[in-house]
Amino acid sequence: MQKEKLQSKLRALAWDALSKRLDVRASFYADKLVTLSQGQIPSDVVLLAQAYHQGRHYRRAVHVLERNGLLAIKDLSEPLSREQQRVLFTQAVAGGGVGVGGGRSSSSSSSSLEGYLLAAQCLAASDRCEECLLLLE
Repeated sequence: MQKEKLQSKLRALAWDALSKRLDVRASFYADKLVTLSQGQIPSDVVLLAQAYHQGRHYRRAVHVLERNGLLAIKDLSEPLSREQQRVLFTQAVAGGGVGVGGGRSSSSSSSSLEGYLLAAQCLAASDRCEECLLLLE
């Protein structure tokens, strides 16, 4: 019970800092939140990545998404077929999560999709356009 209260408080502090464009503070609270949950809550991982993105730490944002299983960029050695893309998108919208190449699927499909879109923005901003295109294919 105490852990949930702490997580809720950290989440509120991180969102408040993010809304006020206090990037470092938002990153601090979100990092503590992800550490406390051991990266098991996808929305918290996306929150941390958003804080990094807002602070223009693009590679760090992509890394945190990938490390916590919301992305599978390294598994994209060959582009997905249109059918594979359709299946992944359908699973994500239906609540099955997105896991390209056998990556972990999360219980929160909106967090998975948010993570992919955020990663694409970060990759494009850090001049990793080929990886961005592979991610979005």
